[in-house]
Amino acid sequence: MPSTNSQLTNPDPFIVNKQQCEAIICSFLQGQGFDLKVIDSRNDADLQAAKAGHKLLIETRGNQAMAHDANTVFDSTQIGVHLAEQIQLMMKLYEHIDDRTVLAIANPDTPRIRQQVERLNKALSDLKIVRFWVQKDKMTVTAEYPESLAERMRQLGL
Repeated sequence: MPSTNSQLTNPDPFIVNKQQCEAIICSFLQGQGFDLKVIDSRNDADLQAAKAGHKLLIETRGNQAMAHDANTVFDSTQIGVHLAEQIQLMMKLYEHIDDRTVLAIANPDTPRIRQQVERLNKALSDLKIVRFWVQKDKMTVTAEYPESLAERMRQLGL
């Protein structure tokens, strides 16, 4: 169910829908020298980014639907459903990737989403799933990843 952001006990500090999140991630990765391909399929990652023989498969989400008005956001239950959908897709893709492919989820860096992701950090790290976070300025992206991916991510400029 949607919620009115301004009426939440702890309102989201900024609002980004899935398409905006995707565009911000694309811009960020292109700026890092990646070639991007946007995928329009429910059975594949939203974005494929390639650089130096490596590939990132990225599933994006936001905290608002495109059809919502400016002050309407997903409630915490829907955010949990979206995170579960992201992880389910990563698990499906995991079955078919090679050692040069990295899986990633991307979300706005809001406390409600971050809190839910942090509950799963160990599992996400064990599965080598990168977490991209769109920041409040809607231009900056940060990446979190397990130590096992640190060298590869540095090589890729992330």
